Amino acid sequence: MLGTHVLQDGKIRFLYHDSSAHQVAVAGSFSDWRPLGMAPSGDGWWVIELGPMPEGDYFYKFVTHSGWHPDQFNYRRDQNGDSSFINVGGHCGHLLRRGFFSQALGKGKSYVIYLPPHYAVDGWRSFPVLYLMGGLFEGDTGWVDRCHIEEKLDHLAGTGDAEEMIVVMPDKDDAVFHENAWGSYFAYLATDLPQHIEGEYRTLPVRAFEGLSMGGSWALRLGLTLPERYCSVSSLSGNFSPDFYELARANRDRAMAAGVRVRIACGDGEQGVIPNNAQYNGFLQELGISSEFHVNSGPHDWPLWRAQIDNSIRFHSYSFRQRM
Repeated sequence: MLGTHVLQDGKIRFLYHDSSAHQVAVAGSFSDWRPLGMAPSGDGWWVIELGPMPEGDYFYKFVTHSGWHPDQFNYRRDQNGDSSFINVGGHCGHLLRRGFFSQALGKGKSYVIYLPPHYAVDGWRSFPVLYLMGGLFEGDTGWVDRCHIEEKLDHLAGTGDAEEMIVVMPDKDDAVFHENAWGSYFAYLATDLPQHIEGEYRTLPVRAFEGLSMGGSWALRLGLTLPERYCSVSSLSGNFSPDFYELARANRDRAMAAGVRVRIACGDGEQGVIPNNAQYNGFLQELGISSEFHVNSGPHDWPLWRAQIDNSIRFHSYSFRQRM
């Protein structure tokens, strides 16, 4: 695992990367914000282990020659975004922002990943994976910045309403705006990204894909093209062009054999989306593909998606439980 994290014995291993630094320290609520010197560990990395720590929430920053800095990899922070946050005791998940090289796109791409509360505590345990796409104007941080998805996942796992899961929020790419590059974009989402995630993290071969708006359409495109790879796919406020009908018809038998579950949802303020979504849901049901359709209160905006994502997580969690 890259970045600061909790060890199984309750210690926190703080990691910082700066190849130009001559000294690095960490300071936080655990030290009354007194800087504690870190040791170099090669290739620009600095490390210190503290604890075991009592269960609870901790805020921290790193100190270098250029000032005070939040953790560059830990994307979970205080309300002002100034200090990084970590929990000891398995009550909150860990939020990382990382990157990898996509062969299909020929460039590096970033993503935010949520590792569930017991990922660090239970070092032997693997988890199902939900890939969660943003919309037209959202990158890899949209679900965190606009929705605080990590808090929802913590709560649903804590109450037992959903399985603990890894959630991967990938960045978009300009290829999505050019139909002649859709093959590369599809390979980025369907092949490059999961190969990286499954090579870096403890994952089960149990996957789901969800997206909002344009990302919702891509979620169903992946799920109906490769139904064997996903136990469920879901679209929030997506739109389905005529080619989606042929896609579902051509892959009907594979989708039914794989048992992939489909969820389509939108808001009552999306008047152009409702009939499009309802018609496509009905078509999937006529084919015999498991599909459900929901209309909730709200326009095409984040208040609707913030309320709706809880139901989506429960939907995917049910699918996970049937496969685990």
